[in-house]
Amino acid sequence: MILALANQGSGKMLGIASGGLAVGAQAVQWTNTGVTDEQWTLAVSGSYYTIQNANSTLDLGIQSGSTANGAYAVQWTADGSLNQQWKLVQVSGD
Repeated sequence: MILALANQGSGKMLGIASGGLAVGAQAVQWTNTGVTDEQWTLAVSGSYYTIQNANSTLDLGIQSGSTANGAYAVQWTADGSLNQQWKLVQVSGD
């Protein structure tokens, strides 16, 4: 299933800057335009997900596997690393 990921605070969609196909292109929020770089496939493994961009077929991860605040989310070749594994965390009762 292909999904769009909308930010609760801004209402904007998660996409890849300029529709980039390159490894390392940054993830950004953007007004919904329906283009494929704003579309994602989630695959579950245990309690974690991988998030693959429909346009590039690259996985969303944190640049260089950083654990620092402010590190960029980027698309990268799937490699099974922890920085490409995401957990959905409930933040409200809704």
